[in-house]
Amino acid sequence: AHKWNTIVLPSLLRPYLALRAATNSGRDAVQTPTEIVPCTCGTCLRLEVTCVHFKYMDSIVLYSRQCTPAPQQLVERGLFPCAPFLPKLAINLDMLEFAAGLFVNSSPNETAWAATLTEFLDTRGYVFATEDSFRRCFGNALTQYQVLMQVVEAEVTKSVEVAWTLVLTTSASMLLHRLKAELPLVDGSTSLFERNYLNSQSDDGHLPQSKSGEPRQCPSAYLHSQCPLCFGGRPSVPQENTPHVIVCIDANFQQKRNHDKDCRKGHEKEEGMRDPPLFSPCTVRVSEADLKDWEVKVEGIRNHQSTTRTGSKCKAGEMVESDLSIVDAEDRCEPGMPIPNSCADSCGESFIAADSNRVKASTMYFSNTGMMAMLCRHDIVLFWANMWTAGEKQFFALALLAALMAELPLDWTIGFLYDIACQMHRSLIKWGFLPQFLPRLLFAILVFHAYGHQWVCQLWYHPRKAGIWGLSDGEGCERFWSMLRRLIPGMRVTGYHHRLFVLDLQIAHIHRAQFAGLGEWLRRRITKTTKRLADASPKLEACGHPPDFLRQQFTQQRTHQSRPLTRQSRNSGIKAIEKIVALRESASTIKAAIEKLESELTKYILTDSIAASSTRFDVLTSIEAKTRVLSRLHRDIDSATNQLNLYDKTSAARLNKIKREPFFALQMNMRAVKARLCTKLRERKFELANLERAYRSKQMAHIEDAMHRREPTITVLAKKYNDMLKQMVRLRATDAVATNAVLPPAIILKTLFKLDVDDDTWHNIGLEDLEEFDGILPPWLGDDTVRAGIRFDQEVMNCEGELLRCRLEHEAMRDWFQEEYEATILAEKYTPGE
Repeated sequence: AHKWNTIVLPSLLRPYLALRAATNSGRDAVQTPTEIVPCTCGTCLRLEVTCVHFKYMDSIVLYSRQCTPAPQQLVERGLFPCAPFLPKLAINLDMLEFAAGLFVNSSPNETAWAATLTEFLDTRGYVFATEDSFRRCFGNALTQYQVLMQVVEAEVTKSVEVAWTLVLTTSASMLLHRLKAELPLVDGSTSLFERNYLNSQSDDGHLPQSKSGEPRQCPSAYLHSQCPLCFGGRPSVPQENTPHVIVCIDANFQQKRNHDKDCRKGHEKEEGMRDPPLFSPCTVRVSEADLKDWEVKVEGIRNHQSTTRTGSKCKAGEMVESDLSIVDAEDRCEPGMPIPNSCADSCGESFIAADSNRVKASTMYFSNTGMMAMLCRHDIVLFWANMWTAGEKQFFALALLAALMAELPLDWTIGFLYDIACQMHRSLIKWGFLPQFLPRLLFAILVFHAYGHQWVCQLWYHPRKAGIWGLSDGEGCERFWSMLRRLIPGMRVTGYHHRLFVLDLQIAHIHRAQFAGLGEWLRRRITKTTKRLADASPKLEACGHPPDFLRQQFTQQRTHQSRPLTRQSRNSGIKAIEKIVALRESASTIKAAIEKLESELTKYILTDSIAASSTRFDVLTSIEAKTRVLSRLHRDIDSATNQLNLYDKTSAARLNKIKREPFFALQMNMRAVKARLCTKLRERKFELANLERAYRSKQMAHIEDAMHRREPTITVLAKKYNDMLKQMVRLRATDAVATNAVLPPAIILKTLFKLDVDDDTWHNIGLEDLEEFDGILPPWLGDDTVRAGIRFDQEVMNCEGELLRCRLEHEAMRDWFQEEYEATILAEKYTPGE
């Protein structure tokens, strides 16, 4: 492999390009030289080579020499050598090109190809010396031919890139002079590993500035070559507060690779050595060194803090565990987070629990456990990372994010779609990862994964709820994994570097296919969006509510349903009574202050001086203000006493006496449980609306499955509520303090999910403080036309935003095509050499 990469393949670049030009890109027959060119270096060696074609085999005689090595002579004849210096067998280039194309459109199987061709030639009387000789030679030749094809493509791209850069940065008068001086010559001597091509690991990547050291004004040449719709043309943003570019990230644990085993005697249980590295100039993979750096950085920031969770969940290596809030801590919204800790914890635990009984890819059996990829919204792979951990570690996603941000201008905003985006957002805030990029990141969850999240989380992170994502669904990764399915069996038993090379080949093939269809993608998206907008606009008008009102109602819904939930506590009764005592003391203090001010006021009533009038006005103003405060305190006292079924005139001494009664603690905890239960049922009601509108069988099944997974949580809350009610009944019978207490009815579990308006679930007898809306439901909750109008308004906003983004992408594609066409023509015209 070292000889191929350092000597042979570089020397074949010019002969191969000359062959392609002479045969009109393979359409014409190869003109085989009939005369033997005499040797000029005195190192001539006669060599007989067996040549394998589609229908026949023949033998030719070469004179290998240092000035014109045998591989170079074979390529000039349309053949490719199976060995770097003295090949005994060569394969037709057309056969290798056909096989290379077949193996990126189907599962690579060199053994089957070699066996079939061997049998095919055997029926025609052509027999190989040994049964396995052709399979080994064919596999070696195919791999090196694929490397050569990638290097040829990279050389062409490099010339176009230089021409494109000169067109953008050079005046018209100096352009021709610089083109002739700076366009690169095809290099036939430098080792492949010493070359710098345009890919995800190029020297210009992973830096927030350009090669000149100035901040980037536009995306890097690498991103420009990946997706012209996202990164071509003039940088622009569809609307204010919307992202410049939308990307999605996901991990896949099917593309695993078994441990290499050492076959030496006495070393059977040891891990074997890696296979030789293969050069991949068009890779979009983040290097292993960068990933290791991020692993060390993340572990250093987290300071190796252990979690309270043990067992299989910790072994799964999930990325959200150490971000969960402290058990039994007061629920609240962390600074910068739109959702409370209880909601974020539930989302994190649901994604841990999905794999709690198994490790996604055990490191006991697999050296490489999977891959993580970042795609733009047009399903084009921008970066991918090779994974070696048992679970979805966070540093992989951070490395991909950092690689993208380093290739973009400093003023670009990124829309980041991820199946656990809420957890990623929480981690970036909590641990301070990527602080320089956080203000430029907008987070959303993947549409198909959204129903694994709590309803409150969906209100903030679902891309259809924000109005800034258009119709981007973030599910490009799932489509990408589907395209790679055929590689799964073969990748299990291949070598480390060969696996990466095959994945790079497959990703490059997918990129070419997606790239060629971008115009058709844009046409389909505009047609589909226009139809959806035409369907939603009349429905929005039929609701009879203006869009501003509907958006205001949705903001109120978000605010109300995102409130932190009350937690249960052993001392909740004590805290409630202490709160009443404190409120009464405050009310007494305010009342005394009012009485003092009223006594002072009488001094100035009979005085008509200007000073006395001014003082009297100030005193009256102060009395009014304190009176308002006193009224509010009285309302709070009434509410607090009603929660415990006490009277407002209950003495402070009696309150201090009964504050440690278990009945009142139980009553407050029942209130917390009932509040959580009602919240969960309301969330389920809103999700049922999604289920009613789901027309795709996959989406419907996914919503139903997510809702059924959450049903046990709701049922457990209801059972807990009924158990606490039974305890209160027993305490009321034995505790004199609670003899006259009014208790709420029990919840009937059989009708729990019917959500009927007359269900006991909604009756708050004995817990009157749960009447959150003062008896009047807000329109977003109680008015069907408003709820429907909010959905239709969001659909209209998303469609309008999508159409605007598509128009900008259309402009970017036209600008990109014009620049690329001009650069290609100039590169073809002024590139030195043949």
